[in-house]
Amino acid sequence: MPDYDTHLSCYKHNRKLLDSLILNKDYNDWEITVIFYCAVHLIEGFLSKSTLSPNGLHSDSHRNRFVLINKFKCLKRISGEYQALYNLSILSRYEKNTLKNKDVQDAKAVLKKIETSLNN
Repeated sequence: MPDYDTHLSCYKHNRKLLDSLILNKDYNDWEITVIFYCAVHLIEGFLSKSTLSPNGLHSDSHRNRFVLINKFKCLKRISGEYQALYNLSILSRYEKNTLKNKDVQDAKAVLKKIETSLNN
């Protein structure tokens, strides 16, 4: 399983890509996907440092990640934000034409809340 540094590296890589993208309605689906996976790697990085298991905790599915999020006070407070990004990521895969630039902007604001919460 990836360790904290690997998840942090993946987060930074995705974040760098996100910061380089220009809001473009033709690629809102990909921007949402990148935003979602930024959040995934931040959360997985947090879990990988857990002392509840000798090797940290790791989710093997989105469903399992939701369960783990609700076990930790600092993750539980961002569970609504994570759920919102998850829902948008589903839309980005299956109903990409419904996504608007505002959805991307809202998703970026949600990611910022998660970043702030996990970096404090």
